Amino acid sequence: MGSSIVRLLLLGVAFHALCIISIFDIYFQSTVESSIHSANYTSSPPAKRVIIFTFDGCRVDKLFKVVAGYADQHDLNPDSTTNTTKISSDSRVPFLGDVMRNRGSWGVSHNHAPTESRPCHVALTAGMYEDPHAVSNSWKRHPVPFDSVFNQSNNAFIFGNKDVAPILAAHAPQAVEKHYSAREEVEMAREDTTLLDVWAYRRVKELFAKGTEAKDPELYSKLHDEKLVIYCHFLGTDLTGPKYGADSKEYLENIAVVDDLIEKTHKIIEEYYGNDGRTAYVVNADHGMDLRGDHGDDAPAKTRTAIIAWGAGIQGPETAKKTDKNEFDVELPTRSTAEVQARLEAQEHEEQVAVREWGAVLGFKRKDVMQTDVAALISALAGLPYPRNSVGVLPFTYLPKDKYRANAMRANAQQLYHHVLRKEEVMRAHRGLLFVPYSPLHHRVPDLEAHIDEAINSLSEGKSHAIHDDAHRVVEILSQEMIDICRNAIVYYQTTSYEVLFYLALSSGLVSWVMVEAEQISTRGVSTSREVRRALMLLLFVQVSFLGTTSVASLTSFQIPSTRRFLTEPAPSIAQALVVLKLLIPFVLVACAFRVSLLLPSGAVSTREKELRGNSLWVSSYVLLAVALADILAVQFLFLVNNEGSWKQMGNSIAEFCIVNSQIVLLPTILILAWIFVHDLEAIGRGYELVEEDEDEKDH
Repeated sequence: MGSSIVRLLLLGVAFHALCIISIFDIYFQSTVESSIHSANYTSSPPAKRVIIFTFDGCRVDKLFKVVAGYADQHDLNPDSTTNTTKISSDSRVPFLGDVMRNRGSWGVSHNHAPTESRPCHVALTAGMYEDPHAVSNSWKRHPVPFDSVFNQSNNAFIFGNKDVAPILAAHAPQAVEKHYSAREEVEMAREDTTLLDVWAYRRVKELFAKGTEAKDPELYSKLHDEKLVIYCHFLGTDLTGPKYGADSKEYLENIAVVDDLIEKTHKIIEEYYGNDGRTAYVVNADHGMDLRGDHGDDAPAKTRTAIIAWGAGIQGPETAKKTDKNEFDVELPTRSTAEVQARLEAQEHEEQVAVREWGAVLGFKRKDVMQTDVAALISALAGLPYPRNSVGVLPFTYLPKDKYRANAMRANAQQLYHHVLRKEEVMRAHRGLLFVPYSPLHHRVPDLEAHIDEAINSLSEGKSHAIHDDAHRVVEILSQEMIDICRNAIVYYQTTSYEVLFYLALSSGLVSWVMVEAEQISTRGVSTSREVRRALMLLLFVQVSFLGTTSVASLTSFQIPSTRRFLTEPAPSIAQALVVLKLLIPFVLVACAFRVSLLLPSGAVSTREKELRGNSLWVSSYVLLAVALADILAVQFLFLVNNEGSWKQMGNSIAEFCIVNSQIVLLPTILILAWIFVHDLEAIGRGYELVEEDEDEKDH
């Protein structure tokens, strides 16, 4: 009979797995908040337009090696490790290298895992990290709209890959996007991956060739309007890396090609606008890759990308401080200082390689940022309101020290303040009397705002003077403190909850259940209805354990703050294991209570039943009964699955169906785990005692 039960369980597992596979995937709620007020802060930004160039899958070490390793030529030798020998036959001065030395500011942009194109582009343009589950769940069309620099612009033009351009333009009705088809991508990649980059360049060239007052007055008006954003997505490096390797000559040549295309685009734009000095340029990458071309995790080769900015509103190159050490003078211009510094300390090897290979820019200040800070920089350059859900911090040293920069810093802090106030409003409505506000948000922030306003009012328009240095310093320090409080409050409202009380309530409920079962047995004995009730209570407590906390969503997250106190260094696999352990605790508690209830003493229990107690066959009977009850729920939820309505409604109905179907695997698993803790208990009288194994049994 035991083998029959095993076969029945295996058949049930196969059936329920088939049901789950047929219902797409599970949806998890996004952290994106709506109805956040925008922080408008200026009517005279330094730039009328911002041009964004993104290298897809470009390693920062390879990019800077090509464009900044030498002052007068590209280094296209993948094996070169010094800057003492001229390698390349290409005599053209790398354009971006010249920009880094003579025109603008630059640094390393540090991002978070998952290092995939979708979340990284969202971070670059929206200043926020999306739920990583969205990457695997719906890469092409994510259901949750998010605010970005394109939404906030007056006009936007986006050119690039079919998987990126539509996403960035999806929620910006004023944006015009063009992308090549899947067939065109395959054909160009088969012939030469750099053709994908040339395609984006040609679209920009066509845009400005057509955008004359005679040919297209409407387009001409858009191109001359303020708050214009143009985005060029260069996909070539993301395909060349996996094809040839990130340390191949082909990969470095692809970078050199894009460098040339950026120079040509820069020339076209400057000629079109008559060198009016109102155009800002930002070069970045979404993620890097390892030498084989893989990406997705948090290895330094994948999280380190480049940022180069020049043009209107950008601080020019600054000479590095002279030290005895042969190293970069790294300036950390944002609230992200501690996070970036921790990254650099953990990336000692990468920094040593950088010193050897980026020799031409070693004498200039390097300004590292977090990837979400790039969206704030783009917004500040064009005077755009910061994206509403952005958690990025303006890298203020990329801007000249003047009153505009001070206003931009204040607006950055105010935007985060509006963000956390909206988050607080949602949490207050959800928790009611259990809501506990983040006290520094209301006690300290109003005073900081007043002092920041006072310092800004003491500044005059135009360039900074020595007498205003103190006021600028006050704005910097107090804005950063205000940002620090707001970001901590966002984390507090997203992570601090009632979960600890849930474990207490669950344990109390289980103890009460065992006590009620003991009372029922002693007074009424055994009955069929009691056995059915026991199986039903098992199923009920399992559902409560599963839905009692919101920690299930953290299984798909790469940011797990609750595990950091247990780890001395980043270890994603261990962090995920800790989350699984946390989720299993309430299930094991329920299973232990259930097994204890099976051992409850009773004079009305037959001798045969006493022999079966704790036996796998005895427990399996309850499991089958509980699974049968769960199947009744599954049938109900099958008819509740939606194929109409919003993505959220459809996703929630799918999740409910999958959860119920998983009971056939979950119940036997947790009961086996519980056996480890209670297998040595035996009922005596009205209590329990440990059962010691005989020496003979141990020998066997």
